[in-house]
Amino acid sequence: MKPDTEMTPIGEQTLMVGVRPITGRDRLRIRLEAPLQPHCRQKPLNVGLWDEDARNQLELFAPAAGLHSPG
Repeated sequence: MKPDTEMTPIGEQTLMVGVRPITGRDRLRIRLEAPLQPHCRQKPLNVGLWDEDARNQLELFAPAAGLHSPG
């Protein structure tokens, strides 16, 4: 019995018994199931909870200069 083969860009390849060749349909299915990737680099999210500049505003919690407590 002659083993199955397939033609590739580099020549004829012998297939192992029980292994079917990867088809164009298989390649498309793999690409469709993969997570989406951005086309260009995205800017970091710098609003709300992720705003590191706002987190560094510690002067909101520091005692105000020149204010005295009554008493």
